[in-house]
Parts: sequence; structure tokens; C-alpha cells
Amino acid sequence: MASVKSDRAGVAYASVDSAPAALTGPVPRHYALALIGLFVALTMGSFAILSLPGAAGLFPSKDLIFAPYAGLHVISVRLFILLFFVCYSLFANGGWAVRGWVGLRLAGGFMGICLAMDAVGWLMLSTLGWSWSLYTAQFASGLLGFALFVAVLLRMGQMPAAVPVLLRRSHQRRAVLRLIISAIIAGVAAWQI
Repeated sequence: MASVKSDRAGVAYASVDSAPAALTGPVPRHYALALIGLFVALTMGSFAILSLPGAAGLFPSKDLIFAPYAGLHVISVRLFILLFFVCYSLFANGGWAVRGWVGLRLAGGFMGICLAMDAVGWLMLSTLGWSWSLYTAQFASGLLGFALFVAVLLRMGQMPAAVPVLLRRSHQRRAVLRLIISAIIAGVAAWQI
């Protein structure tokens, strides 16, 4: 077989859409491997700690759950997201002060969200006699955690200048109605699980 020379070595695969100049900056390539390695090490260490007898009594679901939800789950969503936020902030673009601020906003904000959800779970249990399931709490924690991630990154970055666009009239009522119907179906489905 004949060998074919390729000139792809110098090709950069970043587009203006996925890496706007004012929002992103250069990060060494080894940061990706370091982030993944640290994430795996912290996750394994956290599971080892949560498996100890004292921690297993405090966190029987092997996750950072502070309310007595009914049901089981497979993935420790809260722990994974919290550890990802810590690892991400350690390898983010910027100096140590910026990285610390990113980590504080992500990890602190996420733990605040989780504690607020669990406080509502306790309140529902004490006043209504029931609360949502662990599955629902995990799912909501994951969605809110990723929403927080996006919000923090967008607030800390500088987006390109807005471009004037022609706005056309849209039918918001139908979109809102579809969203409400979808939320009701998802709520009923989650309630049954």
C-alpha cells in the first residue's frame, strides 16, 4: 500500500461559533487529561470515603443527599457534578484568583441548590407527609447543576457584541402550551417511577 502524505497536522478544529475570541482563551492540551485524571481520582476517593461505616450511615445512597427521599438511584449525580466543578475550576483558563472564583461560584452555588432542594424535601415530608422521589431529586439536581454551569460561564465570559436582527412575530402561546404539556407528562412519568 502506498503511503499518502497528509497536511492535517497544522489544521485547527476550532470554529468561530464554538470558540468566540472574547469568550475563550488558550489552555494547554494536557489540561484535559489532567482534569479527567483528577476527576477519576477524586471520584474513587470519594466513593471509598462514602463506603466507610460512619459515612455510609450519613449518606446511605452514596451521594450528597441530605433529605430522606424514597427510592433508589444508580448514579451519584450530585457527587459527580460537584467533583466536576472542582476539577473544572482547577484547570480553567485564567489565574488562580479567577479559578478560585469560578470554583466558588460553581461548587458553592451547586451545594446551595442541593441544600435548598433538600430543605424543600424535608418541608414537604414534615407538612404533607410525602416528598418527591430520590430519582426526581437527582434528575432535578443534574439539570439545575448544568444550568448553573452555563450561567456562570456566560456571566464570566465576554460575549461578542450583539448584532441587530430582524425580529418576526412568533406564536408564544403555542410554544408555552407545548412546554406546559411536556412538563406535565414528564412530571407524571417521574411520579410513577
